[in-house]
Amino acid sequence: MGTITQTINIQKRNTTIQIETNTPKTLENLIVNVTITQDDKTPVNGRFVIFKSVE
Repeated sequence: MGTITQTINIQKRNTTIQIETNTPKTLENLIVNVTITQDDKTPVNGRFVIFKSVE
């Protein structure tokens, strides 16, 4: 067990979200590709995005 301390800079950004999916058949996996970019077309957060399932 340990502790990691890191500085986080929060910035207001204008972003574009692009979502591409396959069309799965019954019992097949849904594949989702999400790209989030800033106005200058650079990826947000080094291309790492965390998705949370809300039920």
